[in-house]
Amino acid sequence: MHAVVADAIYEHYKPQGANDTLPESEVAAIISVADKLDSIMSLFGAGEKPTGSKDPLALRRAALGVLRIILQRDWKIDLKTLGASDEVIAFFIDRLKVMLRDEGHRSDVIEAVLARNYEGLKQGDMLLHHWCIRNYRDWEAKDSGKKALISLKRVYNIMAAEEKKSSANYGYTDDSVKALTLTAEQKLIEELNAAFHSGPTWSRFTTLQPAIDQFFDAVLVTEPTMREARLALLSGVREYANTIADFSKIEG
Repeated sequence: MHAVVADAIYEHYKPQGANDTLPESEVAAIISVADKLDSIMSLFGAGEKPTGSKDPLALRRAALGVLRIILQRDWKIDLKTLGASDEVIAFFIDRLKVMLRDEGHRSDVIEAVLARNYEGLKQGDMLLHHWCIRNYRDWEAKDSGKKALISLKRVYNIMAAEEKKSSANYGYTDDSVKALTLTAEQKLIEELNAAFHSGPTWSRFTTLQPAIDQFFDAVLVTEPTMREARLALLSGVREYANTIADFSKIEG
């Protein structure tokens, strides 16, 4: 037997526990993920899913093994396309939460990030969410992150209160903010558009935060003649923030 094949056969059983090493070769990693996914989906289909604390077929361990491999290798695996049911995908999402808590991440941060783009998560895009959660801790530890979090939560709180008051949902478009001409308003629009263009990154909040604070210092959001336009602008800030996390769920 060829050594590559022999090694792949041996390694594809890995990891067999939380502290076990992962397959070293790509071939073994592929076979390991395929074998574990096949077992999980087949057994769920047969009604042999874990219940409560009982998991006689070690499906939770198998799912964690799959997650450890795909996250280590930066593989984006579309579980839906591979035939996984919604129940199986939900099972993997629960396992991802366990993995993240074991890594020391706070439950509120996990829920905040996983609440975003939930449809994408259900398709198997667990890499982006794992990256976001792992990088949150570094971002919040910096002064710039702490300041940005305060500003963002202020935006969320205002939007929640005003939408409840008027039973309206605001959206951000060029037309919705065209009446805003003050320097602070234009600066926030400029920074927000740049943020949307660059995509979801924690570092973008560092440049967005001063513009948010300047906006609040310069205007009264609920001034009757400009209320709709200013709330539309703040809804844009919330919309961008939501590409990474639902900050209303983050405590503190």
